[in-house]
Amino acid sequence: MVFNQDEDFFKKEPKLARGVSIYLENSNGEFLMQLRTVSATREPGKWTPISGALEVLEDPEVTVVREVKEELGVNLQKIRFFRDYFWISHDSQFTWYNHNFVFYALANLSLATTYHTEGQKISYLPVPDILKMDLAFNHKEDFRDLLAWLSSKPK
Repeated sequence: MVFNQDEDFFKKEPKLARGVSIYLENSNGEFLMQLRTVSATREPGKWTPISGALEVLEDPEVTVVREVKEELGVNLQKIRFFRDYFWISHDSQFTWYNHNFVFYALANLSLATTYHTEGQKISYLPVPDILKMDLAFNHKEDFRDLLAWLSSKPK
């Protein structure tokens, strides 16, 4: 099949974004968050958990381990799948159909020795501060859901 559409045809069509996020909690009950750069294409200058895009035919668990390794230089061993989310968002150019797989792990990383390759900075933040933030994408919803899920689990 050959498409004889002009270049702008594909720019106007809805976009599919498939990704992963992981909430890394330290022993103080704080979560590692990443501040997106102001030049990020989507949701610039907002906080997110460590996140990344799925590659074609890549398993979400493989993706999240790869993203943490690429972005923080850390090999995670024990991660737990929390749940996945679907939502529609809009920006100035596109309608986005988003599918994100959310994971959780305990991780006491030393920020003094942990490098990061994406975003402006990373910080462990307390739960009350995160709940007050304007988080990127749908992370306010998934973070609240994660907290409820964690409080229902035996310690």
